[in-house]
Amino acid sequence: MLLVSLDALSESRETNAQLTFIAVADKILYG
Repeated sequence: MLLVSLDALSESRETNAQLTFIAVADKILYG
């Protein structure tokens, strides 16, 4: 999950906010 997010982030900063939200949601949902 995190590796995919970082990979996508390196390609486009525009997704930074979305990836951050996904990371937070992932942490909340799966601890």
